[in-house]
Amino acid sequence: MFNIAKKMTVLVMIVVLLTGVVALAVAGGSSESSKSDSGMEPMAKKSTAPMTDGGRQVEFTSLSNAQAFAKEGPVVLYFSASWCPTCKAAEKDLKNNAKVLASDVTVVKVNYDTSAELKTKYGVTMQHTFVQIDGNGNKLAIWNGGAVAKINESVKRM
Repeated sequence: MFNIAKKMTVLVMIVVLLTGVVALAVAGGSSESSKSDSGMEPMAKKSTAPMTDGGRQVEFTSLSNAQAFAKEGPVVLYFSASWCPTCKAAEKDLKNNAKVLASDVTVVKVNYDTSAELKTKYGVTMQHTFVQIDGNGNKLAIWNGGAVAKINESVKRM
């Protein structure tokens, strides 16, 4: 019985390791410098990033600011962690395909590791989770994984 448990543990570790390697290979390890580590603009009080060439991408500063953006169009909270390989791949996709993101959508990057209250509020249990909210902060949709194409596909229109 001990042998089976040990073999299962090793198998799980190998799968996790391979998943990370594949995600890093997909991300490509870009070394381009940008406005922030994620390439997203800091979130200000109101409209700071243009929406003409695709949607807006901003860093989370407060729920009230995110709600203000939601009064202008769909807002998706993106719970990301710096150590998460699939998050890195998604961020690269968001950066490289920003013009493909629906022009009225605002993606708000939330630090998964420091946002316990938001994770609890929206039922987020893992990084690389997206939550669409309305202007009152109510959850409209939630999904895990994906990036630009999945956001465009999953956003609910009012």
